[in-house]
Amino acid sequence: MVSELLSLYGPKIFQLALRYVKNREDAEEVVQEVLMKVYRKVEAFRADSALSSWTYRITFNTAMSRLRAGGGIGRSHSQQQRGDRQGERQGESPPTCLPVTLRNHVDTS
Repeated sequence: MVSELLSLYGPKIFQLALRYVKNREDAEEVVQEVLMKVYRKVEAFRADSALSSWTYRITFNTAMSRLRAGGGIGRSHSQQQRGDRQGERQGESPPTCLPVTLRNHVDTS
């Protein structure tokens, strides 16, 4: 089931996470957290909306929690303030530490 979630929602989760956390390492962590949360809590999904909407809301909440907890992995606040962020360059290839199935689906253009 996690591989199905990854295939269906992984690229969009990654793009949303990257938009909020502003660096690839944290976005990758958010993707992993979101996929596990959705997998563990899918029984709680009420189907009031699409599964994708629920998943993207979990992505937003997870990203915001990560930011509130103190920001990025190995990145100082001053680095983030300077705009020295990874993943903001156009045409950058998908992150190599994501599972191959997600790297193949991520559209960074």
